[in-house]
Amino acid sequence: MGKLLTLCCCLLFALKISAQSDTIAHLQPAGASHKMSDYISVKKKNGITVRSFYTGMDIRFTGTDGFTYEGPITAVAHDSVFIAFYKTTRYENILGYIITDTLQTEIIPFHYKQIKTIYVPKRRGRKSLLVPLGGLMALGGFGYDALNIINGLRANEPVFKGANLTRLGIATATAVAGVWILKKTTGMKNRYRIVYVNMQ
Repeated sequence: MGKLLTLCCCLLFALKISAQSDTIAHLQPAGASHKMSDYISVKKKNGITVRSFYTGMDIRFTGTDGFTYEGPITAVAHDSVFIAFYKTTRYENILGYIITDTLQTEIIPFHYKQIKTIYVPKRRGRKSLLVPLGGLMALGGFGYDALNIINGLRANEPVFKGANLTRLGIATATAVAGVWILKKTTGMKNRYRIVYVNMQ
């Protein structure tokens, strides 16, 4: 009996996925599925392509309104990117499992000039090592300063004099250097330009 119920749940889930796909296909702009699809290209200032986004891919970007949007691309046409947004609900089925169900699918077009910054995952490299290094430097430096000052005050010893002041200065400089590294490696900069590629 349990296997039969599990099989029924799997079939219902497959039907739901199929229905969502049909809905997205129905909501695509006219003619988008009958021609070679346009796409959005993210390029460096020197023209080198960093990444391209096509229909079916997930995208995350910040709009010119300052809000962040994320979702699958259902179509790229008419100088716009069509993003699917899902309104979902969660409920408990008869087997006691929590199920997430889609109540509504809404396709919203964004003109490519409404996209301010597209999130592009960075490749692993030198910066992937500098991020944790900067974090450790900042945490260690400021942490040492705090513990040193607290212990000095508890022991009623001069904190900002002599050799202890030198140690505090070194720790603070290390922490500031760590913050600078983090800012350089994780700071959000609009270093790329967004290009709409018309394939029609």
